[in-house]
Amino acid sequence: MKSLYSLLILLAFFAVTDCFAQGEFRKDVAYIIDEEGKMVETYRPVLAFLPSSSYDFGTVEEGAVVEHEFEIINTGKMPLIINDVRGTCQCTAADWTKTPILPNEKGMIKLVFKTKGKSGKVASSVNIYSNSFYQEEQAFVRGTVVKAVKE
Repeated sequence: MKSLYSLLILLAFFAVTDCFAQGEFRKDVAYIIDEEGKMVETYRPVLAFLPSSSYDFGTVEEGAVVEHEFEIINTGKMPLIINDVRGTCQCTAADWTKTPILPNEKGMIKLVFKTKGKSGKVASSVNIYSNSFYQEEQAFVRGTVVKAVKE
C-alpha cells in the first residue's frame, strides 16, 4: 500500500512537471490530487472591485472626514476571507465584511479618511489581506483639501 501511494505521488509530480513545461497551468487555478489520484482544478477566491479600487472624493474643506464604501465581489470558486485591512497612515481607517464571502457574492470595504492637517492634492490607501489569489491588494482615495472658510 505504501508503494502505491509513493507511485501516485511520483505520477502526480511528473504530471505537474509536464504541465509546467507545456505552459498549461493557469495562474488563477490551483491543482490538487483527488482521492483517485487524478489531478483536478480547484479555483481560489478572487477579490474584485465593483466598479473600481479607487475613489476620487473631489474637493473638501480641511477637517472633513471622507468615507467611501467599496463594493467587492468574490469571482472565485471558494469562500473569500478578508483577514485584515490596514490604512497606510494614521489618517486612514477601514472596516470590512468580516464573514466569508461566498463565490459570486458581494461584500464591502469601507475606507475613512481624515483630512485634518491636510491641504492640496491628497491620496491615501488601505492594504487588504485575504486568502484571495493575490493575497494583498489595495484600495485608494484621492482628492483635494482646501482651507476651511471662516465665517
